[in-house]
Amino acid sequence: MRIEPSGVVLTGVCEVQTAVCQALKPAAITAVWAVPARTQINVCRACLEEKVRDGEWEIPGARIQQRADAAVYSADGELMLVVEVKSNPPAGREAATLWAEKIHRNLIVHAGVPGAPYFMLVGYPRSFFLWRQPFHAGPSGEPDEIHFGPLLEPYCGEIALPGTEEGYEQERIVSRWLEESVHGDHPSAPDAAPAWLQRLFNELSGGTVVRQTPVFA
Repeated sequence: MRIEPSGVVLTGVCEVQTAVCQALKPAAITAVWAVPARTQINVCRACLEEKVRDGEWEIPGARIQQRADAAVYSADGELMLVVEVKSNPPAGREAATLWAEKIHRNLIVHAGVPGAPYFMLVGYPRSFFLWRQPFHAGPSGEPDEIHFGPLLEPYCGEIALPGTEEGYEQERIVSRWLEESVHGDHPSAPDAAPAWLQRLFNELSGGTVVRQTPVFA
């Protein structure tokens, strides 16, 4: 959906209320317009950015905060992999690919992630998409894909920390999988991971996984 900002800032309750909402009670929000119907939506900044990151809203010319649900740095401190975790991708392979490409394109257009050799989108819990080109090369490249892979199953039965929201728990599980794969503590079985994923983890071997952070290139 195309969104146009109005430039109006007011105090009120966010009408979108995603999991990261900052205005469940009266707080600073902004009015935006849904195009072409020109429907007004009052939204906090956190929810606005979340809608853009989810690929649901497009705001021409807008830039959003650069962050990652997880990032992997090399032993030399170079940013190598940026990871975005999203819940409930479409069930069909073709629909899931289109969904992933839309999110990837939106993040590039809105500068939501910095340039890095690799970008991974995890459609939690069983779909994985990897783009190899730097983001500044544009969104034209097609990803490597795994659909309905069991890679995260060994971690999904672990007890969650009390009070942990579902989205953060998913990011924790993905980060745990990355850490063990990068350090070779729990390498993926050959029948569970394709060659391109094994090559990725070989290249990232010995790196550092960082969760929930602004990303520094």
